[in-house]
Amino acid sequence: MGAVTEQELVWVVDNDWVVLSQPDRRLCRYFGGSPRAWCRESAVAILDRSTNKALSAWWAYCEKHLYGCRLVGNHVERLTYKKLEGEAS
Repeated sequence: MGAVTEQELVWVVDNDWVVLSQPDRRLCRYFGGSPRAWCRESAVAILDRSTNKALSAWWAYCEKHLYGCRLVGNHVERLTYKKLEGEAS
């Protein structure tokens, strides 16, 4: 078995999201909770949920429902693992 690589979680820009430059009439598409219901808050960002890039399927989400991502200024960030820098042993 190989050595364990030390890693840390870091925030990185997620270019799959597009932040809305100003509020429009789009509402959050999140559906969940108990009882299940649509969120319907004003959207802050959109995500192309299409599996076929030739056909766009842009879904809008509020800041609360960015699927573990966060809104920072004019971009969305997600957590990812990064190898720790350090001295070789």
